[in-house]
Amino acid sequence: MTYVVSSFEQISNFLSAVGLGFLVGVLYVAVSFFRSFFGNGKVAYFVSDFLFCLISAFLSFCFFLVYSRGEIRPELFFAQAVGFSSFMLTAGKYASFFLKKVSRGARKIQDFVLLPFRKLEKFLLKISKRIKNKICLGKEKFLKMKKKTKEKCVQSEEKNNKKT
Repeated sequence: MTYVVSSFEQISNFLSAVGLGFLVGVLYVAVSFFRSFFGNGKVAYFVSDFLFCLISAFLSFCFFLVYSRGEIRPELFFAQAVGFSSFMLTAGKYASFFLKKVSRGARKIQDFVLLPFRKLEKFLLKISKRIKNKICLGKEKFLKMKKKTKEKCVQSEEKNNKKT
């Protein structure tokens, strides 16, 4: 049995797919904003892009289930790409620029707030290294003393054996 889609339904689905693509663009900007808090390393990019791909694929899957009754249509993929591109080329540029400024400001505040704790951490590490060095030096002295006393004991036993 073939399913015939009316023109109104096709237009409605196409515009809904454009809207979904627009929302996926918003999601991409949000993911890149949160990525900026965790640094811009390769791992952060991989994890954030992987999560973005999973979420956007799930959204597309749900969209196809609901709007096209599970039927995958290429024009709806195209419509999602149009929506995503339209967001990224218009509002996405301004949103990402604004969110980068916000994340830089938040990072400066975070650095300012965490500065005393970082200094405390350095101080505690310095103290722990000193204690460790003293323990190691004490252990070396103890081992030297133990070796000397052992040698003295062996020498005294040899003297006692010679006398008897």
